[in-house]
Amino acid sequence: MGGAHSRDMRGTFRIGAAAIALLFLPVLASPAQQAPPAACAQVAPVCALKDGNKQSYWNECLAARDAAQLLYPGECRIARSPN
Repeated sequence: MGGAHSRDMRGTFRIGAAAIALLFLPVLASPAQQAPPAACAQVAPVCALKDGNKQSYWNECLAARDAAQLLYPGECRIARSPN
């Protein structure tokens, strides 16, 4: 009986280990976990257009990642209302 019990325990362990590995697989393979390129770390603000709205981005790399159209260097200027 000890042999059958031992065999059952090994089978249960293998199934459990496989289940745990499957849970961690998406986390380990996720591209979001990769370090950003050096260009995305620099500070060089730009103004870009995203979905019809002007938006300031930290740099050109981050604007491109967000699929925004680059308008000009520097933060977006706010239109002033006439007084």
